[in-house]
Amino acid sequence: MRASVFALSIFLLASVQPAMADCLWDDPPGLKARFDKYVGKHIPEACKTATDFMHEEAFAVDANTVKYEMMIATSDSCFTQIASAVQASMQKGVKPQCGPELAQAVEVYPGADKYLLFSFKVSEAHAREAGWRAADENASAPGCEFADVITIPRKTGKSPLPEAHAYKLQDGSIVFLGRLTVDADGSPHAYHPDSSKGLDDKRNAGSPGHWFGIATDNCAEDGEPVIQGPNDPAPGFYVTPTTMRSSTKLSCEVQSNYVDAEKIPFVALPTKVARIFTDKAAHTTQGAAVVVANPSGVSKPAILADQSPAFGRGEGSVKLVSELGYNPNARKGGTEKRELVYLVLPKKLGFPADADAVKNQVTPLFEAWGGEKRLAACRAALEKAAP
Repeated sequence: MRASVFALSIFLLASVQPAMADCLWDDPPGLKARFDKYVGKHIPEACKTATDFMHEEAFAVDANTVKYEMMIATSDSCFTQIASAVQASMQKGVKPQCGPELAQAVEVYPGADKYLLFSFKVSEAHAREAGWRAADENASAPGCEFADVITIPRKTGKSPLPEAHAYKLQDGSIVFLGRLTVDADGSPHAYHPDSSKGLDDKRNAGSPGHWFGIATDNCAEDGEPVIQGPNDPAPGFYVTPTTMRSSTKLSCEVQSNYVDAEKIPFVALPTKVARIFTDKAAHTTQGAAVVVANPSGVSKPAILADQSPAFGRGEGSVKLVSELGYNPNARKGGTEKRELVYLVLPKKLGFPADADAVKNQVTPLFEAWGGEKRLAACRAALEKAAP
């Protein structure tokens, strides 16, 4: 049975008097002992002995809550049992003041790395009764100080665009305000010989001798377009590539070798901001972890899977555009307004199996970076900076 690693992310009020509230969650240093006491009795002995505690970390989320993350390694057979036991413990509460007023359902993410995310609220009355206090309200907010400026060149000719800027932070991450045009590339339905049948207009894939959005028989722009056959996802449609492939050794004519824009939340960015291909190859099997937030503060995890033109201001896959609340129509959807915050994290991810795989990998990286609060600080900083 394959061993798996997963994280438990729990939101709780920080306690300064742990003796007053014998809770599972209020004493990180003694977590394993409390885990054994309150959860261990609800799981088989074999699971207790097969579980290793890999990592523990507690850090402030805002003035009223603390996030506690525990990473453990266990067998697949124990995963569901432990998740159920932890959720039951949360919902019941060890003592009244420890019990949540509202407990959300456990989210289980499949894959090689498994994560459980819990959140709950405790009433102010119970917090006072337990002797709990909020995190230091005077603590400084997470910062977004720019360490370097990245210039995105202007676009000339038809539909010109002015010069724009992205900003690199000390930790190597990059932020910028971008628009969100719809990228259908990688979808089996992106382009069709009858342009009206594709998700996008065939003219947006290039022209004879210069096919940059359609795979060709010689894997170069000057080849003949390849049409999907009876064993492909969408027979009759063109094979349309993304810069990211599942393998650089597989044929460029295989549609399933590319990242599907209808199923995977991904972005396409200009090379100045994030370069996905290398000097040695025009395609790659890895792309940066990305988070994109709309003006309402809704943020979604994504992966860099395609390269946009040098003057690009931000493109999202059909899946990502829909998740962010915009019209996902590749011909007229998205938005031309530079109203979204893009965060490019200094971490490369592999070819995504599905949307959950992207979420599972990007979410903990985003939280470790500073999460929603830091992203909000970056939006404020970007709105004050040069466009």
